Amino acid sequence: MVSTSLIHWEKDLIVGIESIDKQHFLLTNQLNLAFELYKENNTKESLDALERFVLTIKNHFASEESIMQSNSYPNFDEHCSLHTKLFEQINKLYHFLVEGKSVLNDEVFDFLKSWLLDHIKQSDRELGIFLNLR
Repeated sequence: MVSTSLIHWEKDLIVGIESIDKQHFLLTNQLNLAFELYKENNTKESLDALERFVLTIKNHFASEESIMQSNSYPNFDEHCSLHTKLFEQINKLYHFLVEGKSVLNDEVFDFLKSWLLDHIKQSDRELGIFLNLR
Protein backbone atom coordinates (compact mmCIF):
# COMPACT_ATOMS: atom_id res chain seq x y z
CA MET A 1 0.00 0.00 0.00
CA VAL A 2 1.29 3.43 -0.96
CA SER A 3 1.41 5.96 1.86
CA THR A 4 -0.87 8.95 1.37
CA SER A 5 0.68 10.96 4.21
CA LEU A 6 0.94 14.63 3.48
CA ILE A 7 3.56 15.33 6.16
CA HIS A 8 6.22 12.97 7.42
CA TRP A 9 7.26 13.72 10.99
CA GLU A 10 10.98 14.36 10.99
CA LYS A 11 13.43 15.78 13.48
CA ASP A 12 13.51 19.16 11.71
CA LEU A 13 9.96 19.66 13.02
CA ILE A 14 11.08 19.39 16.63
CA VAL A 15 11.43 22.76 18.36
CA GLY A 16 12.75 21.30 21.63
CA ILE A 17 9.80 22.12 23.89
CA GLU A 18 8.03 18.87 24.71
CA SER A 19 4.49 20.24 25.07
CA ILE A 20 4.75 22.19 21.80
CA ASP A 21 6.34 19.27 19.95
CA LYS A 22 3.51 16.97 21.09
CA GLN A 23 0.95 19.46 19.81
CA HIS A 24 2.76 19.79 16.49
CA PHE A 25 2.86 16.00 16.17
CA LEU A 26 -0.90 15.88 16.83
CA LEU A 27 -1.53 18.60 14.24
CA THR A 28 0.49 16.77 11.59
CA ASN A 29 -1.38 13.55 12.34
CA GLN A 30 -4.74 15.30 12.11
CA LEU A 31 -3.84 16.92 8.81
CA ASN A 32 -2.54 13.59 7.48
CA LEU A 33 -5.81 11.90 8.46
CA ALA A 34 -7.89 14.57 6.71
CA PHE A 35 -5.71 14.21 3.61
CA GLU A 36 -5.94 10.41 3.62
CA LEU A 37 -9.75 10.58 3.93
CA TYR A 38 -9.86 13.12 1.09
CA LYS A 39 -7.72 10.84 -1.11
CA GLU A 40 -10.16 7.99 -0.36
CA ASN A 41 -13.04 10.26 -1.54
CA ASN A 42 -14.50 10.51 1.97
CA THR A 43 -15.20 14.23 1.80
CA LYS A 44 -17.49 14.46 4.82
CA GLU A 45 -15.06 12.54 7.03
CA SER A 46 -12.20 14.65 5.70
CA LEU A 47 -14.08 17.84 6.60
CA ASP A 48 -14.79 16.41 10.07
CA ALA A 49 -11.06 15.75 10.48
CA LEU A 50 -10.30 19.28 9.28
CA GLU A 51 -12.72 20.63 11.88
CA ARG A 52 -10.74 18.82 14.60
CA PHE A 53 -7.53 20.21 13.04
CA VAL A 54 -8.90 23.77 13.22
CA LEU A 55 -9.99 23.35 16.85
CA THR A 56 -6.60 21.88 17.75
CA ILE A 57 -4.87 24.85 16.09
CA LYS A 58 -6.95 27.21 18.23
CA ASN A 59 -5.98 25.34 21.41
CA HIS A 60 -2.36 25.06 20.29
CA PHE A 61 -2.09 28.79 19.72
CA ALA A 62 -3.62 29.51 23.14
CA SER A 63 -1.14 27.11 24.75
CA GLU A 64 1.83 28.68 22.95
CA GLU A 65 0.69 32.16 23.88
CA SER A 66 0.45 31.18 27.52
CA ILE A 67 3.99 29.74 27.39
CA MET A 68 5.30 32.87 25.67
CA GLN A 69 3.63 35.18 28.16
CA SER A 70 4.81 33.27 31.23
CA ASN A 71 8.37 33.31 29.88
CA SER A 72 8.38 36.99 28.84
CA TYR A 73 9.03 36.09 25.20
CA PRO A 74 10.31 39.27 23.50
CA ASN A 75 8.47 38.53 20.22
CA PHE A 76 5.17 37.83 22.00
CA ASP A 77 3.10 40.52 20.25
CA GLU A 78 4.44 39.66 16.80
CA HIS A 79 3.94 35.93 17.31
CA CYS A 80 0.39 36.42 18.66
CA SER A 81 -0.44 38.66 15.69
CA LEU A 82 0.75 35.92 13.39
CA HIS A 83 -1.41 33.40 15.26
CA THR A 84 -4.47 35.62 14.86
CA LYS A 85 -3.87 36.10 11.14
CA LEU A 86 -3.17 32.42 10.51
CA PHE A 87 -6.17 31.23 12.52
CA GLU A 88 -8.46 33.63 10.66
CA GLN A 89 -7.17 32.27 7.33
CA ILE A 90 -7.55 28.62 8.33
CA ASN A 91 -10.96 29.13 9.95
CA LYS A 92 -12.26 31.09 6.95
CA LEU A 93 -11.01 28.40 4.56
CA TYR A 94 -12.65 25.68 6.65
CA HIS A 95 -16.00 27.52 6.66
CA PHE A 96 -15.79 28.14 2.90
CA LEU A 97 -15.28 24.39 2.43
CA VAL A 98 -18.20 23.46 4.69
CA GLU A 99 -20.50 26.03 3.05
CA GLY A 100 -19.53 24.87 -0.45
CA LYS A 101 -17.94 28.22 -1.35
CA SER A 102 -14.66 26.41 -1.90
CA VAL A 103 -13.83 22.89 -3.03
CA LEU A 104 -11.68 20.44 -1.11
CA ASN A 105 -8.74 19.67 -3.39
CA ASP A 106 -4.98 19.11 -3.45
CA GLU A 107 -4.33 22.87 -3.40
CA VAL A 108 -6.18 23.21 -0.08
CA PHE A 109 -3.97 20.55 1.46
CA ASP A 110 -0.83 22.02 -0.11
CA PHE A 111 -1.72 25.35 1.51
CA LEU A 112 -2.40 23.77 4.91
CA LYS A 113 0.82 21.76 4.75
CA SER A 114 2.92 24.78 3.77
CA TRP A 115 1.28 26.93 6.40
CA LEU A 116 1.87 24.39 9.20
CA LEU A 117 5.46 23.53 8.23
CA ASP A 118 6.45 27.17 7.73
CA HIS A 119 5.01 28.15 11.10
CA ILE A 120 6.76 25.30 12.91
CA LYS A 121 10.11 25.75 11.17
CA GLN A 122 10.21 29.53 11.53
CA SER A 123 8.17 31.19 14.29
CA ASP A 124 7.94 28.20 16.60
CA ARG A 125 11.58 27.26 16.11
CA GLU A 126 12.56 30.79 17.22
CA LEU A 127 10.38 30.36 20.29
CA GLY A 128 11.98 26.98 21.01
CA ILE A 129 15.47 28.45 20.78
CA PHE A 130 14.53 31.26 23.17
CA LEU A 131 12.97 28.91 25.71
CA ASN A 132 15.84 26.42 25.56
CA LEU A 133 18.38 29.17 26.25
CA ARG A 134 16.60 30.20 29.47
